[in-house]
Amino acid sequence: MANSLFQRGLKKECMEIYEEFFSKHAKPTKDIASFYNSANWVYGQLLMRDNKFDKAVQRYEYALKLLKGEEWCNLACETADIYLKLIEQSKEKSKRDAYVKAVTVIINKLLYQFERPVFFGRGLSMKAHIELLKGDSEKAAATIEEYKAELDNLHA
Repeated sequence: MANSLFQRGLKKECMEIYEEFFSKHAKPTKDIASFYNSANWVYGQLLMRDNKFDKAVQRYEYALKLLKGEEWCNLACETADIYLKLIEQSKEKSKRDAYVKAVTVIINKLLYQFERPVFFGRGLSMKAHIELLKGDSEKAAATIEEYKAELDNLHA
């Protein structure tokens, strides 16, 4: 229902439904766990479109806990992209540091996706991007070089 409201341009009403749902179901029961996880992902996307990146990553982080395989990788990349955006936008060092810490956890997991080279590559580029955001282009280049053997072996 909420998504159809969003499709019809009733964003406020849509967001109210999601907010009410998540406030009533802070900890989902087993019988709604799958639906709850899907709702987290969709609501995260809506929040992202609304430029509410902090709230979006909270929803995505929850959804990531229950996903595996390629679904996890897709959402992990989306989540990491949002964290990178938050790092770029944040003026407070403490917030930036917290975002760097959170995205690093995700990126390090992506770097073990050798059977899914696209996600490994995205993780590696994001790891280097963090160094660029810190102002260290040499370390960014060294990060790529550090994983050269893995890159060479991807399609060997």
